[in-house]
Amino acid sequence: MEQTIESGTLFIRDATPLPETLPLESDPYLKGWRLVKNLSSFGMGGKLCEAGWTFFYMPDEVKAMACATETPTP
Repeated sequence: MEQTIESGTLFIRDATPLPETLPLESDPYLKGWRLVKNLSSFGMGGKLCEAGWTFFYMPDEVKAMACATETPTP
């Protein structure tokens, strides 16, 4: 079965502890990972909040930054 990855698609690592009250439908995707079928990342955050858990994303280290200004036109 072909699965489409879109913005909001949620993957979860195998054996990730979750609240017992959170029914999760998922399919194997890559070794050690599952594609969640019944929730987006936004929906998962809401369900975890209802269960008294906190869901957050921490990005990798920022490797570069840039600053730009617009030159006024004479």
